[in-house]
Amino acid sequence: MSKIFCENNFCIYWDEDICICDTVYLNAAGLCIDGIPVDIDEAVLEKKRKEGLRKIDQGYNT
Repeated sequence: MSKIFCENNFCIYWDEDICICDTVYLNAAGLCIDGIPVDIDEAVLEKKRKEGLRKIDQGYNT
């Protein structure tokens, strides 16, 4: 089986930029319809967003 490159690192089938799903189906736009998103707690997302914004702000203020 050939490897399929994947940019969706929030999918359970993503492994270091490769899709590990046995079969992959694409819709008319060429997007994967088999992806299953990783369930991430909203509190974790909010924390990471704030950390990212803080890093950006620090970069602009140096």
